[in-house]
Amino acid sequence: QGLLNTWPLSAVQGRMTSRQPAVRLSQRRLLGVFALFICHVLTFGNGKLFAIPAKADHRRPQQSARAVAATLSEVPVSNAQLSQEDETRLRMNTGLPSNNFYAVTTEADLAELLDKVAKTGQLLVVDYYAPWCRACQKLLRYVQKIARDERFSNVEFASVDFERAGDLCRSRSVDKLPTMEIFRGQDLKRRWSGANTKRFLERLEDEMEAVPEEAVTS
Repeated sequence: QGLLNTWPLSAVQGRMTSRQPAVRLSQRRLLGVFALFICHVLTFGNGKLFAIPAKADHRRPQQSARAVAATLSEVPVSNAQLSQEDETRLRMNTGLPSNNFYAVTTEADLAELLDKVAKTGQLLVVDYYAPWCRACQKLLRYVQKIARDERFSNVEFASVDFERAGDLCRSRSVDKLPTMEIFRGQDLKRRWSGANTKRFLERLEDEMEAVPEEAVTS
């Protein structure tokens, strides 16, 4: 009653009326913000929060240090020669025209090749790689080039794709890619990791020049 007595009624009504547009403007702004929020929620999955897809992790799973590694002597070796059917199958898997390059996916495949080179006294080069590994691809292309070279026509070459032959890689304790192995017959002569093409060629040539133990003892 005190305030109304000090202000004319018309003045009070005018003051209240002057505030109404400001209040309505604030309400409209709040409604606009709320409407934008609702549209945003409806657009992106009905209010669910989407995590940014994590980049696929292509690294090989870590192998336990206690995993039992199959040594060369533990690889089962058959008494039969590599059959024509198996030889054709292994060569076709490489997609290469070379007659001395094979694609190995199982321990049985590796055993067959080891059996073959054991009877002929040839060298066998095994390249463990992964298709997503750039260094592996670089070395693999070089190995394929060497396999087609006439100077190395008496050497057998094999590639092992980790994606297709993970069990074989683990049984051979391959914990780095690329990994190379050079066998003479069934004897593992050299094993190392890395994509250095010069080092690969030097070690292959060294093994080609080395005199087999049978020749020394005889």
